[in-house]
Amino acid sequence: MSTVCDQFAEAVVTGDAVDTFATHVATCERCQQTQQAAATLQQMAVAGPDPGLGFTARITVGAQHRVVQRRRNRYIITGAGGLAAAAALTALVISQRAPAPPVAQPAITAPTPTQPAPIEPAPADALAIEDRDNLRALVRWQATADAWQQDRLPTAASWRRTIKPVAAYQTIVHPHK
Repeated sequence: MSTVCDQFAEAVVTGDAVDTFATHVATCERCQQTQQAAATLQQMAVAGPDPGLGFTARITVGAQHRVVQRRRNRYIITGAGGLAAAAALTALVISQRAPAPPVAQPAITAPTPTQPAPIEPAPADALAIEDRDNLRALVRWQATADAWQQDRLPTAASWRRTIKPVAAYQTIVHPHK
């Protein structure tokens, strides 16, 4: 069931005669506003400028452009979402891989007060002295690399002193050469 206000609004929209609702419109504020809005729209339609030739074509082209733009954005967002999901899946798979078996560490015992501290044998020949120097250079090189990773070193480096640490590293890696 529709009310008198609904019947009046339907008559205004369809363009039917609204004379039969005159007594109701005089007492109903909502219907008066509907009648004023209809009169304003009718005046604007009569007094408004003509959109000109090709108005429908221009509106259609604009709407099609908007549809294409939305489709392109949807493809881009879907692709970016798929890429992010693939990256997350890859990170998850990599993090779930079995860890490498632990490497057995040699047991180091601290000297007890009853045991004397081990005495370093005195180097007997020049080769032992050179090995000791190479080992010290390697330790210095490792400390420098650690400091560099922690950004405690300036960016400029003296490249003249790199041969000795490399030689010490090669001695450790290839001891039988």
